[in-house]
Amino acid sequence: MRKALAVLAVTAAVTLVAQPIPAGASLTSRRTTSSGCDTIKDKDAAIRGLAEYVNGRWKLGIKTQDYELRPFEAGCVIQPKGAAPITMDKDGGSVTVSVLETAPPEASSPGGGVSVRQEATWREPTCRETFDSEGIGKMRACTQWGRMDYEGATHINYAFRSYASCGAREGGPIATYVSECYVETDPLSPTSTTLVWNDWSPKSTTEFNPCGSLALSLGVGPVNAGYTVNTCEKLVPAWGTYAPDFRATWKGKSYFAEDVRETAAMVGFWSRGTSSPSIYARHGYTVAVGPPGR
Repeated sequence: MRKALAVLAVTAAVTLVAQPIPAGASLTSRRTTSSGCDTIKDKDAAIRGLAEYVNGRWKLGIKTQDYELRPFEAGCVIQPKGAAPITMDKDGGSVTVSVLETAPPEASSPGGGVSVRQEATWREPTCRETFDSEGIGKMRACTQWGRMDYEGATHINYAFRSYASCGAREGGPIATYVSECYVETDPLSPTSTTLVWNDWSPKSTTEFNPCGSLALSLGVGPVNAGYTVNTCEKLVPAWGTYAPDFRATWKGKSYFAEDVRETAAMVGFWSRGTSSPSIYARHGYTVAVGPPGR
């Protein structure tokens, strides 16, 4: 069975984190090829691969003609055409890629919703897949804005959900594996009071033996938002005082290419401001050194 590892980053504001590799576990000496854009001979096929995964696994309809593959300092990215350039910080083995997420302009007032229970109204998703130049691991992710309108609401209630899959990348370093991956949302300021919590999900740590499904849900008034995440080992949530400070982290071991793991999160909040709110959405992973353990 061939070893697999690389970085596929996705999100509106994306963070890919590769743990520093100890001395003696050189990545360069174990890689036979670069994982940058120059190695992707069929760029159209790479874009189709992202679209097929997103449409099949998460039921989010994205169109290949709306996406492009472009290089950036740490590798290359598949993202919507015309999207804001990715910003990247690199610190040793850590790579952080960020993009600001802003809610679509509002076309209706907050009180125009229904008075019976219904699902949130979701907008078009934004998806990204980033290949790092180190060939460490892989991650795909999408983010999606929603509204939770209902009769009698005095402000616009927003929903935001993040989906991500992570795992080892084919042809990556033999002695490394992905030990965790996460999706995260943050306010623009650590102490911002502009956005106010309604709800978040998941709310507690869940352990799977080895794999299972977890239903995520948000609620405000008569409106629900839901999603089911399928993953393995452990899913750990963490949240802060200021909306939408939230992270959902998968923890376990993904050594082989077929060991795909998933994490997801949903946050619900409203804004004290009059304009469309902006947040940071991030996702990332951690690499560890060791044998496959199976």
